[in-house]
Amino acid sequence: MLKKTNTIREMNLYRYTKTALSKITMSFKLTLIFFLIIVFNGNAQTPAGFDLIAYEGFNYTSGTSLLNTNGGAGWTSNWEQSYQQRYLKTATTGFSYTGLTTIGNKAEWASNCYGGCNDIASLKRGFPLQNEGVVYFQFISVLEASATGGTPGIRLYNSTALTGGFGASTGTKMSILDAGLANLSSSSANLNAQNLVVIRIDYNLNKTEMWINPNLTTFNYSNPTSPSATANIAPEFDSFQLFMRSGSIDEISIFKSVTTGLDRNGKTTTTSADFVNKNGSIGADDAIDLNGKKVLVVSPIAVGDFHAGGVVFWLNGSGGGLVVSVVDQSVNTTGWGCLSTDISGAAGTAIGTGVQNTADIEAGCSTAGTAADLCANLTLNTYSDWFLPSILTLHEIYNNRVSINATATSNGGTSLVTTSYWSSTEKNSINAYMYRMTASPHLQYSNKSDLRAVRAVRAF
Repeated sequence: MLKKTNTIREMNLYRYTKTALSKITMSFKLTLIFFLIIVFNGNAQTPAGFDLIAYEGFNYTSGTSLLNTNGGAGWTSNWEQSYQQRYLKTATTGFSYTGLTTIGNKAEWASNCYGGCNDIASLKRGFPLQNEGVVYFQFISVLEASATGGTPGIRLYNSTALTGGFGASTGTKMSILDAGLANLSSSSANLNAQNLVVIRIDYNLNKTEMWINPNLTTFNYSNPTSPSATANIAPEFDSFQLFMRSGSIDEISIFKSVTTGLDRNGKTTTTSADFVNKNGSIGADDAIDLNGKKVLVVSPIAVGDFHAGGVVFWLNGSGGGLVVSVVDQSVNTTGWGCLSTDISGAAGTAIGTGVQNTADIEAGCSTAGTAADLCANLTLNTYSDWFLPSILTLHEIYNNRVSINATATSNGGTSLVTTSYWSSTEKNSINAYMYRMTASPHLQYSNKSDLRAVRAVRAF
């Protein structure tokens, strides 16, 4: 009887021990799986020494429309509609690249149309604003062979303002694009080849560089050399939009390295406004780090600065704004153009609407050498996205004329004229608005054939 009781106890102990071990093993497996998910979803594309901002490996079921999907890491929105109602879908496979950890499939152009469509598939997604330090944007793509109208590519936005992009506006080569989607600098890589595209945006130096298919076993993200393309812009962005007529994209990754300095309490911080220098002054350009070394701090852009190809005269409060050319494109020798023609859409008066006014004038008026045409075809200080300012933009230029004149003349330019400038704001088929720089009232309209001065502006 005693032997039987002991046997029962031993069997119960065995069952208990086996159950406990099974639970421990399962717990370990779940922990390991959770760890692997975090590692491969969160840091698949992040080099050592950088912080991940956002990552998408398209780890979805093959054939899934990407509209409203929310995979990846670091994003502030799902994949959303950005243009018409043709979207991208998940392919059956993903891209691979030597030295790069990849997961999931890839996103590709989809033939399905869910409403109004042309041949462009597009989507957009948001993430935290990038506007300081050094930021990388990296992806693998195979796009259509030849570009038209800013497609194919990735368009960068700061809120609703287009700030730049990658891909091509025209031609066949992978390029850095400006805020008007014009090719600023092109690589030798074909759009329709499989390319690992590595973009480095340096807000300290106002520079964007691109590498195509670098050797990742030797590529130094902290100090890269010999870029495939370079442009003197540093677009701020908190979202991007994909545009393509064919092809696919994969392994989208955004990561950053921000200058670290000391605050007044001796703690490290990445907020440049809190940096102190060796004398304890806050917000200094010669701040120090934890080791007492100087670090580069870029002072905030201000009205009157020479920046982005011109003189800053208006700021939007989010790191962007408008600059005016340091020279006139015409001094009282140019007409507004297209007398007796009503230009559809060219009626914007608000600050910044000149870019659309200019586009509408160019589309509706074929006359060469008009005020808007001079601006639209201007290339100055490496920038080619200039436009004729709206009437209220000219008023802002007038308000800041003293600092504009000082900065323009010190950077090889000329002062504003004291007569009048054409705006891009049309009144009717006969007249357009111009701004008188001395006589009051300043805001007037004039016959389109009258000859007035022209000075272009651009956004940054």
